[in-house]
Amino acid sequence: MSLRAIYATDKRTAALCTRMSRVGFAWDAERAAELAAALRGLEVTSTAACCEAAGFELNPLSSKQLQRAFFEVLGAPVFFRSELTGSPSLGVDAMRGYAALPDAKIRALALSVLELRRARKLRSTYLDAIVPGADGRVHPSWNSCGAVSGRWSCQAPGLMTLPNAAKDPTVKLGLGGIRSCYRAAPGHRLVAYDMSQLEMRIAAYASGDPTMIAACEGSDLHSANATVIFGAAFTECTDPVARKGLRTMAKSSGFAVCYMAEASTVFARLIAEGANVTLRQVEAMLAKMRRAFLTYYRWQDAALLDTVRTGYVYTPILGRRRWLGHDPSPTECANFPIQGGAADYMNERFPEVVERCDAEGLGVEPVAQVHDSGVLEVPEEHVPRVCELVREVNARPIVIASSGEPLSAVLPIDLEDSERWH
Repeated sequence: MSLRAIYATDKRTAALCTRMSRVGFAWDAERAAELAAALRGLEVTSTAACCEAAGFELNPLSSKQLQRAFFEVLGAPVFFRSELTGSPSLGVDAMRGYAALPDAKIRALALSVLELRRARKLRSTYLDAIVPGADGRVHPSWNSCGAVSGRWSCQAPGLMTLPNAAKDPTVKLGLGGIRSCYRAAPGHRLVAYDMSQLEMRIAAYASGDPTMIAACEGSDLHSANATVIFGAAFTECTDPVARKGLRTMAKSSGFAVCYMAEASTVFARLIAEGANVTLRQVEAMLAKMRRAFLTYYRWQDAALLDTVRTGYVYTPILGRRRWLGHDPSPTECANFPIQGGAADYMNERFPEVVERCDAEGLGVEPVAQVHDSGVLEVPEEHVPRVCELVREVNARPIVIASSGEPLSAVLPIDLEDSERWH
């Protein structure tokens, strides 16, 4: 793809971001107040859980009191230290590490601290800090050049960083999640579509790995990876909870393969999500994935060598390039083509969806484009036609540069319409 074509894409997305900032997103203040109250209650119960685990009354937001609880009372090891002061660090990585320890009290304290911090952060950032305009809508600042990968960014509020259902405690409380505060205007519906496992599919087609492509073209990519890792233990599992747990571990392992994450990173993530797994088991899972996707690893190695030679790395659809220099980080070199490829796809197809709707005078307004999903506010009578247009635009194959000949692929979507954002 020429630089002129990339420039044309950037002009389209910049204009669309300006439009979305002006239009805004309808906000349900009553729902927001209800969720904020629920999170305050969760903060209280998490604080009580911290005190119980520590064995004394403490303020979990006080670093000194937490240090006393972990190191003096419970005898926890020091995993990290502050670069400025040299004192033990109790950041999120340290908490995840303590959550993985066998000591029940250290583990309980770490998990309670994580829950407290999460609830407090979500309430203060995504609920209490929101000030809608006079029109009752929130007007975020959308930026199509917000990331080097070509992905968009969003500020005031940061809709990109809203927690998904799995990480939103208000979902577990049965309150619908923070996203549900964003809704369609009266007489409208939200038509939202999400690219199905887009990053893994970009990785598969860009690398030309036949095993990974076969997994992507099956009914469920992460289940296919679970079969690679666990074999009969997954395919013959009849317990839905256990099966979901194995699929979740395979999902994390798959992303680790794509982005060259260390086993310790994957282990900490799984522990924080409540998985019952050991570091050695995670290492074994990643080893199986690496054996299964040898072509992908060879592609990564070749891309790294090419970047060392030229200093540049490229996205596989638009050919957007990034300077990493002649001593690049292997992780960044692996990350950019995948993240950038996903951005390429959304930057091509989401504006096209909006343009098709505008051409037919359907009264549609784009209200969000978050990572691999697009959200449109649509008059109720036009919802069927807009859904049809979304499917038409994304049903066309897109050409992805590969390690061999370029590959043409149709990337599937999940589509729904609703009153509120999910």
